[in-house]
Amino acid sequence: MDPLTHMALGASLAMVLSPRPRRRAAALGGAIAGLLPDADIFIRSAHDPLLAIEYHRHFTHSFLFQPVVAAVAWMLVVGLQRVFLGPGRPRASYLPLVVAAISHPLCDGWTSYGTRLWWPFSPERVAWDWTSVIDPILTLPLILLCVWGIRRRSWWMPAAGLAWVSVYLVLAVGQGQRATEALQAHLKQQGVQVERLSVRPSFGNILVWRGVWQDSAKGRAQLHCAAIRAGRTMEITPGESAPAVDLQGDPQLAAWAPPGSTLRRDLERFAHFSADWLVWEPGHPGVIGDARYSMAPTELDPLWGIGVSDRTPDAHAEFLTFREGSSQRLRTLWRLIVGGAAPGGGASDSVQIPSKHPWNLPSNRPSK
Repeated sequence: MDPLTHMALGASLAMVLSPRPRRRAAALGGAIAGLLPDADIFIRSAHDPLLAIEYHRHFTHSFLFQPVVAAVAWMLVVGLQRVFLGPGRPRASYLPLVVAAISHPLCDGWTSYGTRLWWPFSPERVAWDWTSVIDPILTLPLILLCVWGIRRRSWWMPAAGLAWVSVYLVLAVGQGQRATEALQAHLKQQGVQVERLSVRPSFGNILVWRGVWQDSAKGRAQLHCAAIRAGRTMEITPGESAPAVDLQGDPQLAAWAPPGSTLRRDLERFAHFSADWLVWEPGHPGVIGDARYSMAPTELDPLWGIGVSDRTPDAHAEFLTFREGSSQRLRTLWRLIVGGAAPGGGASDSVQIPSKHPWNLPSNRPSK
């Protein structure tokens, strides 16, 4: 999640768990503890471009590491109080800061990026796919209630913010389940033999979801995407398709990155990071992208990838980010959120799928 969410969540938890005289110090310590795990962004190497993404949400985000994070946050708060306020001020307690620190990896686990919660016991990158990394509807009420609670040294205001986050996450889980069931039903109706499928929220909301799946209908693995609008009725807008990357069977990749080479190891590292959702980047030949993420849920243009075609086998892959056309893609997403068709497709491209969930109300919107 974004830094403001981490800080507000950590501060709110620390305040709720602290007595009134310590609440402001707890809020400062909780905000620091809630943010500190992201200090891993400073782990990077000019020689190895993949080191930064490999170690983001790594050991600093492990549950096992959070007592260390809390200890550092507590020392920083004590030092700041001594410098700016002098001795004798109420100090934050350590245990509330531990809880605040634990909130950071949990919060990141809600998203799709992947977090090493169980390091060093497991290399799994946990991703529950509940929310986007930025979600203003989740974050803004939490921040407002947290700030209000700090001003009044209140207990119930940050508690109300935490209650809002809990309610929102329950809604997000329900929305994700609805979107997944709708896409599965649609693909089954179309006779698609799905090999694997992933559904995650699109940027900044839990109304429109992005579905990505793989099949081999044309003799080779293909990736496809669609937008699923989980409103009162379920609307699916088909998106792009592109060949999936076959690390083991692609002769061109074998020539570029022979087994045992540095470039081959980088390909395997990026595949692990991307949970094997690899696609040839449509607009950049020789670039492999992470198909999990695109600004527009109906497109396979990734937000990042690695360049392999222009590298020698003993060189590291180049890490690339793609932001071209971001404003246009955000407009596409907004049209999907408000219920319009994505550019390039007519109204008939969207299909409506009935939902089994009890909160799915009848829609007065005409069928498309």
